[in-house]
Amino acid sequence: MKSKFCLILIAFSLSIPAVVFSEENPDSPVYQSLTVHGNVGIGTTSPNAKLDIVGNILRFGPKPYPAGYPYFQSGYLVIDKSATEEDASIVLRDQGNARAEIGLVTDNEIHFKTVSGIYPNQTFTDRMIIKPAGEVWVMEKLGVGAIPDETFEVWNAGRKAEFAVTREGRVGIGTNQPKSKLDIRGGDARIDAGYAWLVGSDLRFKENISTLNNLLNKILSLRPVSYNVKGNRSGQDRYFGLIAQELEEVFPALVFTDKDGYKYIDYGKMSVLLLEAVKEQQKEIEQLKSEVNTLKR
Repeated sequence: MKSKFCLILIAFSLSIPAVVFSEENPDSPVYQSLTVHGNVGIGTTSPNAKLDIVGNILRFGPKPYPAGYPYFQSGYLVIDKSATEEDASIVLRDQGNARAEIGLVTDNEIHFKTVSGIYPNQTFTDRMIIKPAGEVWVMEKLGVGAIPDETFEVWNAGRKAEFAVTREGRVGIGTNQPKSKLDIRGGDARIDAGYAWLVGSDLRFKENISTLNNLLNKILSLRPVSYNVKGNRSGQDRYFGLIAQELEEVFPALVFTDKDGYKYIDYGKMSVLLLEAVKEQQKEIEQLKSEVNTLKR
C-alpha cells in the first residue's frame, strides 16, 4: 500500500549518499533511533534546513483525524491533548528547564506563561490570557528590560515604547511611564470637527458650591509669554502660554506637580476664571459709562 508520506535524510559528508526511507519501498529498513549529521527533509529531496517540511500538516498528539479534516487543507501546526493531559502546550526550554509555555487549557483559554525554578520544582505563572469571547488579560509585565509599573507595551522598530498601559490603568502614548490616566508625549492630540473633550459638570456631581468673584486684578497680574520648547521636534517654532510657577502663586488650584517636581497647568479651568473677570470688567465699564453720562448732563 502506497502512502504520500516520505522522509528523506541527507548527510553533509559527500562520501555518504542520501538516505531515503519510504513506505513506497517495501525493503526500507526500520530504525528505533537515528542520528543525522545533516539536513532532514519531509516531502522534499532538497532540504535547506536542519528540518525542512513541505506538506500540509505537522501534528503531535494522540487524536486520530477523520478523512477530510479541515486542517489537512493547508499548512498547520496542530498539537493535541489527551484525556490525561491538563493542556496542549508549546514549552520553550533552556538547558532542559522550561522557561516559557504557550498552551490551550481546558476552558478554551489561551495562556502565555513564564516559568521559574528548576525541574521538577518549577512554577508556571500566567502573563497573558486570551479568553474565548476575545478579551485579552495582561497579568504581569511584558517586554524586555526593566519596565516600571508592570506595563503592556507596543514598541517601534527602535525598541522604544510608543504605547503603554500600566496595571494601575494609566495609558501612555509616546512613553511607557504615564504619570496620569492619559499621558501623551512628543506629539499633539486631535479631535475631529463635531466632537469634543467632555467634562462632567452636572449639578448632581457637586457640593459646597460658591460663586467666584474679585478675579479681575488676579487675571491682570498674570504674565502671558511666548517660548520655545527644549528638544522640540514638532517643527513649531514658538508656543504661547503661562509659566506654571508664576501661575501657582496666583491660582494654585490650576497647577499640578508630578512626583518628579515638574509642574503642569490646567488651561481648561482658566476659561471659567476669565469669564468672571470679563463680567467684572464689564461691570466697571458700565459704571464708567454711567459716570460719563452724569457729567454730560
